[in-house]
Amino acid sequence: FARAAKGCSVMIHEATFDNNLEDHAIRKRHSTTAEALQVANDANAEHIILTHFSQRYPKAINVDNVELELSKVPIIAFDGMRIRWSNLSASANKLHQVAAV
Repeated sequence: FARAAKGCSVMIHEATFDNNLEDHAIRKRHSTTAEALQVANDANAEHIILTHFSQRYPKAINVDNVELELSKVPIIAFDGMRIRWSNLSASANKLHQVAAV
């Protein structure tokens, strides 16, 4: 997947499970936060937007526990989120505000 997305402007990737739930992610064919960020890094994506598809695990995506050198600050998506292309860089700086909600 990273090879096909190499150099993309925006990568939108699901990150349904925290890293400590890797076994659930594998069983349910979802990604952990670290896996999603690794794919974005491998693809050298200009921007990464992480989404979370689960009502069972409703908490915000946490990137603080990811032991990975991040090349870009991820944007954490939420229901109904809309973002202008021109605001992608500024939105990444709001990471901790979204996580606090």
